[in-house]
Amino acid sequence: MKIIQIVSNYMRGDAVSKVADTIENSIRSIGIETELLSGLLTEEMVDSGIFNDDTIVMYHLSVRMDPLLPYVNCNKVLVFHNITTPELLTGFNIESLRTDCEAGLYELSKTAECFDHAIAFSEYSRNTLIKQGWNDDKIITLPIIVKFDELSGESSDRVIDRFSDGKKNFTFFGRLFPNKKQEDIIRCFERYKRKYNNDSRLILVGSGKAPKYEMLLKKLVEDLDICDDVVFTGFVNQEEYISYYKVSDCFVCLSEHEGFCIPLVEAMYFDVPIIAYSSTAIPNTLEGAGILLDSKDPDVVSGYMNKVITEKEYRDKIIEGQRKRLEQLKLDTLGSEYTKAIKKITEKPYVKDDKQDIGKHIYFGQSIFSMTVPECIEKSCDPIVIYGMGKWGKQLCYHLSVSPLSNRKVLCDSNCSDGDHNGYEIKSFEEAIQFNADAYWIVTPEKKETAIEMIVILINKGVPLSRIATYDGYLNIISMIEG
Repeated sequence: MKIIQIVSNYMRGDAVSKVADTIENSIRSIGIETELLSGLLTEEMVDSGIFNDDTIVMYHLSVRMDPLLPYVNCNKVLVFHNITTPELLTGFNIESLRTDCEAGLYELSKTAECFDHAIAFSEYSRNTLIKQGWNDDKIITLPIIVKFDELSGESSDRVIDRFSDGKKNFTFFGRLFPNKKQEDIIRCFERYKRKYNNDSRLILVGSGKAPKYEMLLKKLVEDLDICDDVVFTGFVNQEEYISYYKVSDCFVCLSEHEGFCIPLVEAMYFDVPIIAYSSTAIPNTLEGAGILLDSKDPDVVSGYMNKVITEKEYRDKIIEGQRKRLEQLKLDTLGSEYTKAIKKITEKPYVKDDKQDIGKHIYFGQSIFSMTVPECIEKSCDPIVIYGMGKWGKQLCYHLSVSPLSNRKVLCDSNCSDGDHNGYEIKSFEEAIQFNADAYWIVTPEKKETAIEMIVILINKGVPLSRIATYDGYLNIISMIEG
């Protein structure tokens, strides 16, 4: 028995990767061999034999699904980190991520057909899966195990000396990103500062992942005239990270989308009283600890900020409740639950489904990540030119490579000719048009404007509309321009 975890982009220190590390430790602790893969699957990997009857794949999903995953012939477990609500990402020049989240939610609606079990890290995530067609008995709900040993290391004297100056420090830990709603924290802090205590400071710990959003946050701070008392730390190392918790007097979280929210547990570890907005998974993570609010009105939030700072008995009561919740989230408590979950997912024997054999079948409009292909292309023997080898072009290449249409595809891209993709030569536009006059051309760019330009180029080169199609990578559909 071997369990292989797959993470689309493993980065030591980020939330998804930390969870993968924790699961890996739990698997090893019960004597099962395990491996962690990072990145997209390739046809060679799927066909190499590393996935077999004695293998279980645990796939970590936080945005998009790997298009080749349905062709992996072994038991599969969805490790669901939840997907950010796309509407929260509108208007910040992160359109590609917003549309990826939309596509991810569409793909999520099909996952119940592909996976044997799912692990969700909150009741919120569990309910999300149920709404997307999952049976409740296939979902295992486990809180995330936070590595407290990493929080007990050395701290930064520089950070502690700088922020131990008598001012009250309010903090939030998390990347600067629209769903985290740092702008709401800034407004509430400004109200607290004006109304209760001018000798206070807000420290936003985390790096910027959306430049326009970060710029708007700093503009808001400037407009509110509190630049001297709002600190944007940017990226911090582990020693600095620990130190910001140690100087914190209150942790304020007004996020509107969380699949679990690890910093809430970290704040409990450092006895920092928590004020949090009741959204998504936050009530599940706190389970009665901290101060949970149904309103983000600055007058309401700032009132609780003041109460935590000025009323010692109230503050002590909050910390006592957080300590009780923390005990429930420690490894000693959760370790046995993780062991039980791993044993459960290893109990089911694998029953091979021949319809998913790589290179053997393609299901037009039937299977989980099936591809819808026009009948004229499916039944023709003419070449299929994938025009554009960006993200969608590569995705389409994957799908065609595992289908009966594989030997008909030709890759074409004006910007990366003379290169190759997974062993397939990428031809220049001129070469492709010269030697594939009777081909079906599938235009793949995500941007509609670019796709239209490419269609016009094809028409000007004499390719009839009846031979031109577009590819929608979100829905995995090829559509003819005409007929």
